[in-house]
Amino acid sequence: MIFRLAIGVLLGVCWVQTQRSLPAISDFLTVALVSLLVLAIGLYRRRWLPWIWPFPLSIVAALLTTIVAQSQLDQRLHDGLDRQSLWLEFVIEDLPTRHERGWRFEVMVRAAKWNAEDERPIANFPVRGVMHWYDNGKSGLPADLAPGQRWALQARVRQPSGTLNPAGFDYEAWMFEKQLYFSATVQDGKKVPSPNHIGQEDGFQIRVDRLRDRIRQQVEMQIPTSPARGVIAALLVGDQRAISVDEWAIFQRTGVSHLMSISGLHVTMFAGLAAWLGGLVWRCLCIWPIAAALWLPVQSFKAIFAVLGSVGLYVLWWSNTSCNE
Repeated sequence: MIFRLAIGVLLGVCWVQTQRSLPAISDFLTVALVSLLVLAIGLYRRRWLPWIWPFPLSIVAALLTTIVAQSQLDQRLHDGLDRQSLWLEFVIEDLPTRHERGWRFEVMVRAAKWNAEDERPIANFPVRGVMHWYDNGKSGLPADLAPGQRWALQARVRQPSGTLNPAGFDYEAWMFEKQLYFSATVQDGKKVPSPNHIGQEDGFQIRVDRLRDRIRQQVEMQIPTSPARGVIAALLVGDQRAISVDEWAIFQRTGVSHLMSISGLHVTMFAGLAAWLGGLVWRCLCIWPIAAALWLPVQSFKAIFAVLGSVGLYVLWWSNTSCNE
């Protein structure tokens, strides 16, 4: 039964993924009537029911997939704002990346207006996006950008887009996966207001990102010329953007690119560390007069810590790759 349930859900999701465009919600009404007819036949012919009921389940899975996908598409930058110059107030998220031409970082938008003097914000502007701050030679780039900094500046916004090369990196799909709904380029010159650093925000996720940023800076200070600097930063704090294109090409040819993110090996190592910590806690509890740890075998205690450690690792990874609501 569980196998048929999984097959039904998988077929519905795969059907939506293979469509050139999302099906209209109204199209599912006809399919729903067909599903009810199929279920009625299954109820009449009892022996057919185990093979028939996954079909309506596929329709439900396809409908839910369509609704979720449409809700994500609705959050993207509207056509009327594409390639427009706007005044944005935002907070820097995750780890800003410095490259040869400038800065690249993810932002959480607090307000979007047509210009700095406009008091009315633009309605339904996307919440999250990617900002590019290039060095145009007219004014210097910020010496340092850190998570939690709040800025106000003029930027040209664009809808997410990528190349059509099937062998290349799908930048649009990557932004969709990361829930980044626009990209923008900072405008800096005589005809636009100067960027303004207006404060600092705080929060649990921002504190985590600051800690990751400090660790990354320590790695860069300790081994500034080592070619392994980007790999070490990726393994320690998940900053894969520090790895060069040539290094990624080598990893892909050798089949080890998956090791630069959370893989089964990393989870196993972390689970082993958590299990060792669980055994240490178990021994400490045995010292207490009531010997509370003796109520549970040490193997079970270690297993609980290992499972909690693995789940916690994935939760931290997910929180760094999804919307920081």
